[in-house]
Amino acid sequence: MGKWTGILALLAMVAAAGCTTKLDTGYEPVKLGTMTPTERRGLYAQDFSPEAQAAQADQQSNKNSGADFGSHMPGGEP
Repeated sequence: MGKWTGILALLAMVAAAGCTTKLDTGYEPVKLGTMTPTERRGLYAQDFSPEAQAAQADQQSNKNSGADFGSHMPGGEP
């Protein structure tokens, strides 16, 4: 029984070692529930379009104000 316990523990450690949401480049994905509607529209807009520019401005203003939009949106973190 001890042999199987060791093998299971090793498998658990190997599985846990690769679990992270960060990519090799350091980019960390953002949950859609934490974005404003303007930022979400900007994801699908072409570069330099009015929608993309509005999303970028909205994102900058949210970073500067420290606002947290995830708590009141469906799927957002409380």
